[in-house]
Amino acid sequence: MKNLVRLLSLGILILVCSCGKTEYPQQLLVADSLANVSPDSSLAILQAMSHKMQQEDETVRKFYQLTLYKAKDKAYQPIKNDSSIFSVYSYYKDKGDEQHLESAVLHGTILC
Repeated sequence: MKNLVRLLSLGILILVCSCGKTEYPQQLLVADSLANVSPDSSLAILQAMSHKMQQEDETVRKFYQLTLYKAKDKAYQPIKNDSSIFSVYSYYKDKGDEQHLESAVLHGTILC
């Protein structure tokens, strides 16, 4: 009986994990993870994938922009005062994405 419960638990876990679709490219997720601890590495990854961003959908492009701002901030690199962070903020506000919205607010404040 214990083996059956374990087998069913494992099956459910595999099913749940396989159902979630990652909407961001793996490289972008790695760059986001590195932004706080190794921002220079994050920036290198972001720079290497910048040419692909025009082909991505809006969700990926906005997350890329947000990750780029975060990595530049953590690397103490100058961030040019442009309006793209505000479009990122508006995007996440409209989507109701509180996690990314908070980050966009933080990085938007840095520019003000």
